[in-house]
Amino acid sequence: MRVHGGGKIADAMIGLGGGVMGGRAVLQAFNTSILSFALVAQAFTGLLTAELWQLVLIALPGTILGSWIGRRLYTKLDSAKFEKVVLVLLLMSGGALLIGGFGRA
Repeated sequence: MRVHGGGKIADAMIGLGGGVMGGRAVLQAFNTSILSFALVAQAFTGLLTAELWQLVLIALPGTILGSWIGRRLYTKLDSAKFEKVVLVLLLMSGGALLIGGFGRA
């Protein structure tokens, strides 16, 4: 299938996405350090409440399961197929967020 059109903005967005996907291993240490700093800063400002930790415990099983499934798929699929799976899941997730957002308006 060939896509026609899109323009400079679409081309830039696709290039940015490809760069991010290709550079993820390089940025892993950076992301870990930034997220660790953010966690410590939130702890000092009092944002880490008991209610938040309850929500974390609720979300944790799904997070672990998703990571486990993702790692298994990553080792079984080639890069192109894995990226398509990730993009479809992101599309579905974004659609669910949009539907949920419009439902509240």
